[in-house]
Amino acid sequence: MTDSHYDLIGLSKVKTVTITI
Repeated sequence: MTDSHYDLIGLSKVKTVTITI
């Protein structure tokens, strides 16, 4: 949970990337 880049479209994407990395 270091990425505070929450977007309406990339919300799930950012969350997934954070969990994957």
